[in-house]
Amino acid sequence: MPRATLDRLPDVIFTCETLRFLKLNLPGNVLTLPNAISLINLQTLHLVSMSFGDDNVIWELLSSCPKLENLRINNCSMLGMNILSICSNELQNLAITYCQTISTVELKLSAPKLQSFRYRCPLPLKFSLENMHSLSNVDIDFHGSLYFVKKDKDLATRTVKILHGLDNVRTLILSARCIEYLSAALDLLGNFSWKLNNVSHLDLTLWYHKSYIKVLTSLFKCCSAVEFLCVGVDYLKTVPVTDEELGRRSRTAVPKCPLLKLKTVMLRQLGGINKLDLVRFLVKNADVLEKIITVSKDGVIKERTVQWIKNGAHSPVITAKEQLKLIANAN
Repeated sequence: MPRATLDRLPDVIFTCETLRFLKLNLPGNVLTLPNAISLINLQTLHLVSMSFGDDNVIWELLSSCPKLENLRINNCSMLGMNILSICSNELQNLAITYCQTISTVELKLSAPKLQSFRYRCPLPLKFSLENMHSLSNVDIDFHGSLYFVKKDKDLATRTVKILHGLDNVRTLILSARCIEYLSAALDLLGNFSWKLNNVSHLDLTLWYHKSYIKVLTSLFKCCSAVEFLCVGVDYLKTVPVTDEELGRRSRTAVPKCPLLKLKTVMLRQLGGINKLDLVRFLVKNADVLEKIITVSKDGVIKERTVQWIKNGAHSPVITAKEQLKLIANAN
C-alpha cells in the first residue's frame, strides 16, 4: 500500500471500541497515530514490518489499550529511537522477533501479569525488567555475530544480567547463541549470588565445543530446581567419536554439580562425544534421574530408564570404554 494512503489510515481504526484483534503490516512505512486513540477492548495487537519513528509511539498506543493481553512486534525498525518502553497492566503474552535495529535502543518491560515472553532479536543496548512477578515462560534467542562477544565482554555481561531478572520463571528456553554469550562470562555466571530457583523446565540448544560442559555446570548451579531438562546439539557440528577419544574421556573427571530434583532428560540430535560427555555428567550428578529420552535427527524417539543404563554399564564383562559406549548409545 503506498505511503500516501498509509498516512491517511482512517481514524476509526484507532477509535473502534469494539475491536478485539488488530494486525498492522506496513512494510517500509512509519507508524503514524491520530490525535485520539481509544481501543478500550483490544486484546491482541500485531505490529509487523514498520518503523516506530520515536520513543512515544508504542507508549501512546499501548496506554490506549487497557485490556491488551497479547502483543507481537515482528520485523520492525527502531531507528531514531532511544527507548522501547512496553508498559501494560493486563499484558499476558509478549513476542519481539526479528527486529534487527533493537540493538541500538534500551528495552524496558513492565507488565505485572505477563506470563510468556519470547525474544528473537539482537541483544538490546540495555534490558530492564520491572514488575514481572507473573512471568513463568521465557524463550530467548539473541541474534547477531559471535565475533563481537569475544572482543567485547560487555555483551556477555548484559546477557547474565538479563537472566538475573528472571527469578520467577518456571520454563526457560535458551538458544545456542545465548549459551555462547554466557560461555564468554563464566566467571560472572559462577560468581553471581542470584539463583533461578523456580526454573523446573530448562530447554537448551548448544553448539558443540570443549567447554560446553563448563557452561552447563555454571548454569545448573543457578537452576538447582530443574526437574525436566531438554538439550540439543546441532548434529552438523557433532564431532565423530573415536576409540582413542572414548578412552581419553573415560579417564576424564566428571564435574560435580548436584542436580537434586532432575528426573527426566530429553536429548535432541545428540551423537558421539556430545552425548557421551553429557550423559556421563547427568548420571554422575542427578541422584533422582529416572529416564533419558532421545530424539534422533530423523525424529525417532526412544526412552531408557537410568536403572537400565546403569545395570548395563556396571556389567563386569565389559571394559570401561565399552561401558561409556553403552551410556552414550543408550538410545
